[in-house]
Amino acid sequence: MDWEILKGKIPTDMLTKLLKADEINILISGVTGVGKSSLINALVGVKDLAQEGNGPTPMTAVVTRYEALANGVRIYVWDSPGLQDGTDQDDAYIADMKAKCSSYDLVLYCSSIQNTRFPVAGDKKSVKLFTNAYGNEFWTRAVYVLTYANNIPPGKDKKNPITLETKFPIYKQAIPKMLIESGVDEAIAKSVPVVPAGYIDGEGSRSLSPICEDWLDHLWYTSVSRMRFGGQIAMIKYTADRIKRDEDITSSDLSKPADQQPIGFSGTKVLKYGLPPLFTTILGGIAGFVLGGPVGAVAGVAAGAAIGGATNGAVYLYSEQ
Repeated sequence: MDWEILKGKIPTDMLTKLLKADEINILISGVTGVGKSSLINALVGVKDLAQEGNGPTPMTAVVTRYEALANGVRIYVWDSPGLQDGTDQDDAYIADMKAKCSSYDLVLYCSSIQNTRFPVAGDKKSVKLFTNAYGNEFWTRAVYVLTYANNIPPGKDKKNPITLETKFPIYKQAIPKMLIESGVDEAIAKSVPVVPAGYIDGEGSRSLSPICEDWLDHLWYTSVSRMRFGGQIAMIKYTADRIKRDEDITSSDLSKPADQQPIGFSGTKVLKYGLPPLFTTILGGIAGFVLGGPVGAVAGVAAGAAIGGATNGAVYLYSEQ
């Protein structure tokens, strides 16, 4: 995409940052066997970027850096070994991680929602290790991801009382408490977003209703909201080829492989996830470009700017209450 199309449509300082944004560092961790590799492949949109494990032996035995390039942005995903894997190497894993990835834009900490109990001892120990190594700053960039949510029955069921509708709120309430007990500052612990994640099954749906209508969109927007501004700009630029207006996403889009699945765009989402309202201008331009090239981009910028103006107004009115 020719980003110069946005010149004169958004503030010069934002355009400058957009043009210069060229790198993202994502740190992903969790106890062994929680589906981190599947999550990486879906979020980054690269087929088999991270290797999937098919057995009891963790596929990630050392700190591994995965790398992908799109739209001039290089994304690095630092995947830790599965902690609490029975090798008693956790301290070495964390030291290696800190040596290799001292600066990051986003942290994804993963636990399986399929666990019969929460928190598991491994999670508490892992949280303490990361907090001791990186400090509380680590959790200000974190999203707590509950994986394998597809495998939990979605709604109320008399035959099976354990459903996603009943289990997710329990986890969401327990996670801040576990973080605090593991040494994370109380205010920071309570601010860490908890999101469910499934997997791309090719059956035309990413819904985890009634918890969220689209888990991949929810994860993407939540992740972007936790980044610093420069990281947010870089992530939007990196994802440009996948961004599509919500109303234009079809069931065939959702039946594609994970690396080809779109990220939905709307001004409502920008407001919901607390992103800077001017992001609607950028996202609108991207969506328009995908649909209609440079001419579509100009139209998209105009539409995005209109949504952004409305969003700005909504934020202003809300702040005045």
